[in-house]
Amino acid sequence: MDYLKIQIRPHFYMNCLNFIYSMIDFGQYDHAKSMSRITSDYLAYIFRNTSEMVPVTAETNHCENYLKILLLRYPEKFTYYFEVHEEVENAVIFPFLIQVFVENAAKHALTLETVPLISVTVYPEDRGDEKYVNIYISDTGNGFPEETLQRLKAGEDISEHGKHIGIENCLKRFRYYYGDSGEIHFDNSPLGGAIVDIHIPYRTGGEEHETIYKIVFRNHADSSGVSWICRVLYGLPHL
Repeated sequence: MDYLKIQIRPHFYMNCLNFIYSMIDFGQYDHAKSMSRITSDYLAYIFRNTSEMVPVTAETNHCENYLKILLLRYPEKFTYYFEVHEEVENAVIFPFLIQVFVENAAKHALTLETVPLISVTVYPEDRGDEKYVNIYISDTGNGFPEETLQRLKAGEDISEHGKHIGIENCLKRFRYYYGDSGEIHFDNSPLGGAIVDIHIPYRTGGEEHETIYKIVFRNHADSSGVSWICRVLYGLPHL
């Protein structure tokens, strides 16, 4: 399963690079530096070995980077909140388990006239003699469409006409990694907004899981904070 191909969307990264170029063109160097740094961190996470489990804090940091990128491009379109309890900070999960649902919430948030809150909390829970991790993802938007929600609850495939491929692949990976020991529930809040409630066994990894490999252009940013790859792509002068 080449899940990485689902995550790499050239238009998203070209939009980021176009934003960086525009900010430089308008002399807004702080915005360009922020987007360059956040985008490089975002890419570094994606280009790591996706067959490995990752610390839950690495995944939530990745989600925050995604939301920061969107807010740089679309200021004040939504707010967000992340909280990871210290007791489960070293728990490991498969990559993009949280990001897929955060991205779905954010995409819908950009279409709203209101300013929704996207929230992710990760807390420990005890189930008999076994320790579990509860990942709770919610937003205050319009919620799942009723047909989609019912299909999610029934465990039916929702990837029709090229839509929801990321979510469907995430659910397949979830079943592969956790089988009957993991649970994932979908609902709409009575107050509005979608809810994804995940329960997985608490597992930890070795020290090798703590490293997020940095891609080359992060280490070759010039004094303005603009990476060399941006200068090559746009023919900007090297400093």
